Amino acid sequence: MTASSKQDASGASPYSTGGGGTVLEHRYGALALVSLLTCDPLPGLGDSITVSEVAFQASPESRVDDLLISGRDPGGQLHRLSVAVRRDPNLVESDAKAAALIGTFLTTLLDHKQEVTAGRWHLGLAVASPNTHAQELRRLAEIARGQGDGQHFHKAVALAGTTTKKVRGRLGQLEKLVGKAIGQHGFDPHGYAPGELCWLLLHHLDVLELRLEGSDQSDLTRSEE
Repeated sequence: MTASSKQDASGASPYSTGGGGTVLEHRYGALALVSLLTCDPLPGLGDSITVSEVAFQASPESRVDDLLISGRDPGGQLHRLSVAVRRDPNLVESDAKAAALIGTFLTTLLDHKQEVTAGRWHLGLAVASPNTHAQELRRLAEIARGQGDGQHFHKAVALAGTTTKKVRGRLGQLEKLVGKAIGQHGFDPHGYAPGELCWLLLHHLDVLELRLEGSDQSDLTRSEE
């Protein structure tokens, strides 16, 4: 029985009652546990990292807390991946859940900035595939990783032929979400302007499209091979 067809005692499916994201989170967690048992690499953590621990709801250590996955590289250095799992995130300024999500990413990034910038603490947004907003966000992240600061990043995005109008529009929405996060009570931007903070987040963000449900469960199939 697939996740989309499974019903609870009331006769309603988890997806119709808002539980689809939880189902996806558990499936992704199972995939991470398989990587731990088989010593296979896990996307987002790094091809050379061997998974050693998978923690669910790890808020004491990371504001992005759906999963906190730990592993070690060949030299024994500890690496971590903070993952937020959202089945179908609506990454627009007017979505309160999206604003809260971006706020948790920014807080985790700034709380662990030294480890993040050193490549030892990774940030991941895992969504159900296909997802247009996530694909646009991933394109922005690819550009951000090729630029050394926010100013050069924004110039690269605006360069003719580099992106589509929709991708540029997604950046505009993300900047507004970052601005809303900065305006939240108690949030400390550590002196970063919104545009620079937006680039910093994208520079260190992995967008993971999961194929774990419906007719396309190829990620799960590969884990069983």
